Amino acid sequence: MKHLNGDQKWAVLLCQLGEATPELTRDHFVDFCVNAGTGGLNDYWQSISHGNITLNGSAVYGWYQAPLSVADFMNLSRADKISRIAQLFSENESELDFSDYIGILVVTDGDYDKGSVQGGSLDLTFNGTTKPYGVVLAPADESHSFYAHEMGHAFGLGHSFDDSGIELDQGGWKSLPGEYLDKWDIMSAENVWSSVQPSSPDFGQSGPGLNAFNMRDQGWLDSARVVEIKGGETSVRLRSAAPYCPASRRRQLSPPWPARYRSGLPSW
Repeated sequence: MKHLNGDQKWAVLLCQLGEATPELTRDHFVDFCVNAGTGGLNDYWQSISHGNITLNGSAVYGWYQAPLSVADFMNLSRADKISRIAQLFSENESELDFSDYIGILVVTDGDYDKGSVQGGSLDLTFNGTTKPYGVVLAPADESHSFYAHEMGHAFGLGHSFDDSGIELDQGGWKSLPGEYLDKWDIMSAENVWSSVQPSSPDFGQSGPGLNAFNMRDQGWLDSARVVEIKGGETSVRLRSAAPYCPASRRRQLSPPWPARYRSGLPSW
């Protein structure tokens, strides 16, 4: 996996399909997706990556009333929904240059569909230039945890697992054995220990962070704080612990997260 560092700039597209004026304003999404110090997604990714990435440079566009009925929109695949809305914004927002961004977050005024796509990215063409973009489609009122989970896919993270072998019924399809069952890791959302932060209640449930396996894959795990026990007796002082990681078949320890992202954990 390619290690992420630096500013991960997202174009946040607020798309209205219904007739009613959206309750959440553009300013809400600037605080939620762009600004630091608000308890939003920029703070989350800076904290969880140990300062390796930020969302600095991201921008919010809209609300824009799409010339598309809800029925027509829902008949599109998720990839086509995202592509269609992005093209409409490209044609109607003179200040929007998608080449400035690595990701596209389409926010809709209703729960018409939600999630990312297989692999987390789409190859999209704007002004004759094609490149891969991390993509997310989400209703405006979804939680902080949901948005962070789907952005994780765009950053190259897959779902996290435990070693229980349990398959969850996802309403017509079953998860893989153990999938979505690492409650300590955001990539199992929405089956995780999360909580509403008193400082930013409007963003809904947030947290947890990432387990050590995902931190390591992204290059965000400080090797100086990793202890590998190969036998004999070793004394180690632990703080927060991540669950068993089935991909490596050994228990790994997660570095401490900021208090806001571990307040939903048991015993915290």
